[in-house]
Amino acid sequence: MTAIRHTFATSATAAVESGSGNPRPQRGDIHIAPMSGTSLRVNIRSYLRPRETKPFFSDVRVDFAGGRISVLLGASGRGKTTFLSVLLGTASGVADAAILYCSEGEELSTSEAQKSGKIGILSQDAALVPWLSTEQNLKLPTRLNGNLEQRANKDIEYLINAMGLERDIVKRLPYELSFGMRQRVTLARALLYRPSFLLIDEAFTGLDPMNTKRMAVVLEDYVEAAGAVCLLVTHNVQQASALGCET
Repeated sequence: MTAIRHTFATSATAAVESGSGNPRPQRGDIHIAPMSGTSLRVNIRSYLRPRETKPFFSDVRVDFAGGRISVLLGASGRGKTTFLSVLLGTASGVADAAILYCSEGEELSTSEAQKSGKIGILSQDAALVPWLSTEQNLKLPTRLNGNLEQRANKDIEYLINAMGLERDIVKRLPYELSFGMRQRVTLARALLYRPSFLLIDEAFTGLDPMNTKRMAVVLEDYVEAAGAVCLLVTHNVQQASALGCET
């Protein structure tokens, strides 16, 4: 694969466009090898929640293409997170489903894609281990999954900078970080291992507009450059309109 030149936002203190109130980040360069033929194929014939007899989902067939952000939009309690749980094989009910993670000519089951480190997951809960430093949290996936490639410190520094975070954040514990900082660290951790598939559950909820914009820029650039599949679930119509290529 040929590496392509890709830009991320790298300004810790973004300038503001005159009159718009939107951050205009400075730009930096990074090389990413684009993935070919990436798609997520979903066929949920039925899904029963625990202690229920009527299917919560039935006859759901959809393909999510790589290189774009797809958005699942709906009100709270309508099953968006449950849908992601079915895709990840963690739903507590009974699913009759065929989920295929397709990339580089391979068709992988959910467990195969997870074991190979191809799936990045972000949720509204930043899921940082409280007694580990930011740097240790960023490196934690390689301790949990031996199939993941160790990333150099320069890659960590680059993404920390791309998220508009100060360099010394790597030594801090999660309780020393604001909510927005924890969310940006979590996105940096997901992108650090170059996932083919990103599943995002309300990860932008509760962020201020500038941090939302910053994370969106980094996410959009990565998805486009890498050709990754990205599915974002949200109840926020404005967020869906700003991020989603497909809704």
